[in-house]
Amino acid sequence: MTQYKTLLEEAIESFDDRVWLASEYRVAAPATRDEIALLEQNLGAPLHPGLRAMLLEFNGVAYRDKYWGTQWHPLYLSVSQMLGELQEYFAEIEDPFPAAGEFRNVAFFAQKNGFGVVYAVCSRSFGDFASGAVLALDHETGEFELEAESLEAFVSNPLNCTL
Repeated sequence: MTQYKTLLEEAIESFDDRVWLASEYRVAAPATRDEIALLEQNLGAPLHPGLRAMLLEFNGVAYRDKYWGTQWHPLYLSVSQMLGELQEYFAEIEDPFPAAGEFRNVAFFAQKNGFGVVYAVCSRSFGDFASGAVLALDHETGEFELEAESLEAFVSNPLNCTL
């Protein structure tokens, strides 16, 4: 069984600029099964098993460093942020979106740069993307781009430990 929290902790320790940036992290307690069921109901589809497992290990990660200031910002989204802030962001932006059919195949779970980049796990394969792949949504084109072959690869990458 993958230990996403361990992968995250190892990535944070390996993040070269962590000390220089004075990066701080708050890893939230696991999501409840009821929270996950609510998320799946809202998405209209089951979560990819990897994302479900990750949420059962930690329900979001907040981040701050000397450049982003004293306020905590989401790095990995909690269930409540997926259902709240993320949905508000999508409702307010005027950027292009992927086709509805593509959008229903993913679950967004992380962000960078004030939602300038949002990351999603493929719940089921579509186009060139395999189930379990992590995609980045290009806010300028509304197209998905492959970010990592798996959630494990994404979480273990130290470059994903900063905004």
